[in-house]
Amino acid sequence: MLVISALLGFSEFLILLYATRFWHFALMTFLSGVAQSARSGSESALLYDSLSLEPGGKANSKNTLAVSLRWSSGLRCLLRWPGV
Repeated sequence: MLVISALLGFSEFLILLYATRFWHFALMTFLSGVAQSARSGSESALLYDSLSLEPGGKANSKNTLAVSLRWSSGLRCLLRWPGV
């Protein structure tokens, strides 16, 4: 799902480069939503599965998962801030 999300994100930008009509922008927005939904669940699942492989990972995984998701969400918001 992460690879599909990356490919959809790449195709978004290609469409945006050559967009001349409204439906191009509508398609780009639709692809952006599909890519975001594919990415969000996959990142959490990958992080949770990788934490459970570590020794003692199950007991400590909820706190680490929450901190990691909080930081990744904050970083994503900063990177998408207008003008940055």
